[in-house]
Amino acid sequence: MTLYFKFFLFFFIITELLAGKGVVLVLEAPLLIAPDKNATIVQYVRKGDIIYVNYEHFRDGQAPPLPPSENPTLDEIYSSFYKSIDRNGNTVYIPQQYVKLIYKDEREFDSNVSPFKYDPTDYRIIEPISDTYPFIPPNDYRIIAGVGVGSPRKFNYDYLTEIMSQNYGFEFGGTAAMLQNINLDETGRFYFGGKGTLKMVRSEIIFDQEFSDASETKYEVIVSPTISYDVFRSNKLLLTLYGGPFIGFNQITISLNGTDLSEDRTFSGYFFGATIGSYIQFLNTIEKDFSFILGGDAFINAPYTLISGSEGESEDWNYENDVISNGFDASFQIYLGFIVRTR
Repeated sequence: MTLYFKFFLFFFIITELLAGKGVVLVLEAPLLIAPDKNATIVQYVRKGDIIYVNYEHFRDGQAPPLPPSENPTLDEIYSSFYKSIDRNGNTVYIPQQYVKLIYKDEREFDSNVSPFKYDPTDYRIIEPISDTYPFIPPNDYRIIAGVGVGSPRKFNYDYLTEIMSQNYGFEFGGTAAMLQNINLDETGRFYFGGKGTLKMVRSEIIFDQEFSDASETKYEVIVSPTISYDVFRSNKLLLTLYGGPFIGFNQITISLNGTDLSEDRTFSGYFFGATIGSYIQFLNTIEKDFSFILGGDAFINAPYTLISGSEGESEDWNYENDVISNGFDASFQIYLGFIVRTR
């Protein structure tokens, strides 16, 4: 006899002496590397397969395990295990409720060969398939919220007095979006929905004239239909690109400390443009379907003009060009937030 055959014969005899047998009761049962439901699965066995079970589970006088409930939970199923071996002879574990031990005595009558009302491992769909399948719609939603900081847009009122210096702060704001999965491809990477952005920045202006200065507080509200595409995904990260046209509302409040009096005026108007951006999703960083994101936006703005609804009283206003005009420009922001996936 060859060495290989001798080894196989020895292994077979030892297995027969130290192990009993059991029959698998479910469609597909996992063999786990450790007695824990989160352990690595090393092999699957199918319904009707005969597996070896350690003899410690067959001791005389040991009663068979209690039969499972008809609809057990996963915690109930994975609460107790049999020790077995896989195809390579390594020790593995299988949930007790998935196996019927072959006692070859009266204990056979104490266990059921069909203990489950519904097999918890049976993934097959009974045909004919219902017209309403899948019963849970494939479309899911993404709800996004975040706060950001960006570069200010450097345009202002056309003052009569020459400007000595102008100090801009960072542009602060928030963003929110709700997107729904759409069927543009088989991979489910496209989403469509709406996105809104609020931005605020304040600038201080010093004129070339004693006791004269102004401050401008700018607010922008931008609403955009948005389409997004998931370009890369791993177990921990998801990179998404998005974009769309937008309509915006811009309001600027000017507090002017003129040579004759102090006065506040508000200029406002609508503008149009397009936005593109991307975000990285750190998957399931908080819990399932709830993750942190880090993103960035670019806003490309068409030229527009803001007008005031009231006349000024100070002599320092430029009444011949009493508007705020902005040419073609772009602005950028980065934001940190969270994303929730729901159905």
